[in-house]
Amino acid sequence: MDQLKRVVLLSGQESYLIDWSIRMLVDRYVNPACKDFDFIKFNGLTASFEEIRNCCETLPMFSERKIVVVEKLKCLEAESEDEKKWSAYFKEIPDFSLMILVNESVDGRRKITKIINEIGKTYEFNQLPEEFLKKFISKQLKLRGKTAKSQVISDFIADSGYYDKNTNYTLYNLDNDLTKVVAHATGDEILKDDVNQTLSGNIERDIFAMMDNLGRGNKGSAFQMLSHLFLYGENEYKILGLICSQFETVTMIKEMQEEGKSFSEISTNLGLNPYRIKILHGLSEKYTLSHLKTILGDAYRVDRRIKTGMLDKNLALELFIADI
Repeated sequence: MDQLKRVVLLSGQESYLIDWSIRMLVDRYVNPACKDFDFIKFNGLTASFEEIRNCCETLPMFSERKIVVVEKLKCLEAESEDEKKWSAYFKEIPDFSLMILVNESVDGRRKITKIINEIGKTYEFNQLPEEFLKKFISKQLKLRGKTAKSQVISDFIADSGYYDKNTNYTLYNLDNDLTKVVAHATGDEILKDDVNQTLSGNIERDIFAMMDNLGRGNKGSAFQMLSHLFLYGENEYKILGLICSQFETVTMIKEMQEEGKSFSEISTNLGLNPYRIKILHGLSEKYTLSHLKTILGDAYRVDRRIKTGMLDKNLALELFIADI
């Protein structure tokens, strides 16, 4: 940190990591007693260039450096009339000030971005790779006085949907869910049941967990999860639709398996959470392709029978799960 220059650019979708980085810098350079004076935040969409510059030019009170955070600076993403002024000023910021620019997206081709790279430092914080996410979870659990086996952490990641395609689920959401899991656990070790109980309420996660139980041959647990969905008042058509969607994915996996595609190729083609692909991949190995197509056909028939009143909705779904 001592080598940091006068401008730092933090970008990416993981605001949790961006906020953590800012806290680390504030703890390093700012005297806690002078935080109100030596740690200033601006909204780059509303604050003027002159206002921010004047703040940077003011000496810190009793801190090693003054930290000025500017969020959403327009000229980092698109053309702006202030771009030339900012490009020139970045080179003139006093040594006693540290400007932290925060933008979710940045156009790396822009001249201003290249100038920041030359005179300062840029960091991009996006989705954590699997290895680092597991370490993050283990550390957060340890800070809360808990532990969890590797498989339970993997199950938590899968159930959370962190790696789902086009997901808005971030580390902030994940950390909140960890807090719920820890609150639910009665012992020092987090168990799979703690994960199942605290991540309920998201029907897509619950349906996936039910599919996981079916894949492991735990029909009793699958029925229990179905009963919980009924108890929560979930719509039967939505439940059946999500089950169909999962089996359609399993069928696609089976077809690609038979075409000789590798696990990584299947995962890339489907663009889904690798953990979910792994579980559905295992489920696909329990069925032949023709059996999977039969299951899908049965699901579509169940849908028609429910809509025509031939079968009670709950009973129809229970019979369908029993026949899988």
